[in-house]
Amino acid sequence: MFNSELVNYVVVTGWLNEYKAREYDHTGMLHHASLVDKSSALGLVTDGLFEKIKGLVVYEELEEAALVLEQFKRLGSRSIDSLERGEVWVKCSWVYLALKKWVEAEKAMHTAVIEYPPASHQQAVAFWLLGEVQWQFTGGYPASFENFSRAIEGFEHLRLLAMYDHQPARAQWYAQKMDLLKVSLRERVAKGFFDSAVSLP
Repeated sequence: MFNSELVNYVVVTGWLNEYKAREYDHTGMLHHASLVDKSSALGLVTDGLFEKIKGLVVYEELEEAALVLEQFKRLGSRSIDSLERGEVWVKCSWVYLALKKWVEAEKAMHTAVIEYPPASHQQAVAFWLLGEVQWQFTGGYPASFENFSRAIEGFEHLRLLAMYDHQPARAQWYAQKMDLLKVSLRERVAKGFFDSAVSLP
């Protein structure tokens, strides 16, 4: 039996900065992925603002958290670094989930997908996270399945790229994570269609 705790929003968020790449050719292919730097792509100011937001959410000072979130979004959206812009919107989605603003969380994660470089590791992770938000909070079964599938396709592309780059450890990482994602998606598809079937009049 598959343990769903192996693949959920929190776990997959932890994969966001597993591999970084800041150089792309004209086809959008990933190059020179860092195998060492797994830190957040947030800059000093945006990171500080996000830490402040987390503290406000923990202490349920939600009105002030919403105000600081607007500052966070404004600054982050102006970054020249696409990885920072993408991560800012991933963090915004997390805050909206904490505030129980499900639609805003979905919109923020969709923006993250757009902001990340095409075919990047981060975009593939963001596709899965968008699916998680849709699956758990906004009831978007068809859309979530599409985004889960895009994430798996992205990981397969990255696995092949790692093989071409002679990075067997990175290729193995993607292969292992894809196995988890595929099993999770199969279970969700079965559950989603079952729920739809039993809800028919």
